[in-house]
Amino acid sequence: FFWVFILLKLIRKYKPSSCLELGTCMGLSASFQAAALTLNGQGRIVTVEGDPTLASIAKKNFQKLSLTNVFVETGRFQDILPNILSQYGPFDYVFIDGHLDGKATIDNFNLILPYFADKAMFVLDNVSWSKSMRNGWKFVEGKDEIKSTFHLRQMGICIIDKTKKNSNNHRI
Repeated sequence: FFWVFILLKLIRKYKPSSCLELGTCMGLSASFQAAALTLNGQGRIVTVEGDPTLASIAKKNFQKLSLTNVFVETGRFQDILPNILSQYGPFDYVFIDGHLDGKATIDNFNLILPYFADKAMFVLDNVSWSKSMRNGWKFVEGKDEIKSTFHLRQMGICIIDKTKKNSNNHRI
């Protein structure tokens, strides 16, 4: 539960209005993020799950929690993400917690990059899970649009500011 509290605190502090999550599962992290948005008094989160059974469970969980600012899209990321990005973007907060593969992380990040707001936060879970994921994280850290990164062992956090040129990387 520690990491979902980190997500809650990030949203409470950063106050994004348009959020995207890849990897809904049963909706635990999306519930905390949506609750943070509710506490902030603004924002919505679109969460994407590939497994229809898990997406259905997540929807029921959101209903039980009376979370009306979370929208579940079901399908493989590479199949439905382009439509989601054009329909809901731009995003000032993105959390990826699905398809634990470095190449998929890079592909998804590159696909989302044009749909980030000028100032945004990108959070990647499981950055140290495998060599492939570590390579995916290194790729993301090296992008020009990334101005600050924080590597928290399990989770990586990036600050995107398309208006600045300098960058800083931090390992915690």
